[in-house]
Amino acid sequence: MQQNWLASLANGTWAQGVNAIGTAGWKAATQAKEQNYLTGFNAGAQNFNTSIQKIMNYLATAVPSLPPRGDINQNLQRSNALALALHSQRGNLGSR
Repeated sequence: MQQNWLASLANGTWAQGVNAIGTAGWKAATQAKEQNYLTGFNAGAQNFNTSIQKIMNYLATAVPSLPPRGDINQNLQRSNALALALHSQRGNLGSR
């Protein structure tokens, strides 16, 4: 699938299709599929709520242990420490 899409970008057929339907066309197609988005959103709501609760609980303990805020370099270290802390929880913060 990705290979075909990349080929369509390279040979111009993707751009032709976008230009043929125009802004009104893609907006109408998107609105016509609105129910699909709602169905997917509702189907994933419980898993999202379970995951985000785990993440928020973890952040409540992880953030106070981060290095202090400061200049750009200190803030980069703080950001890196948070990224590493979250990475250490990989597989533990999901909905399952």
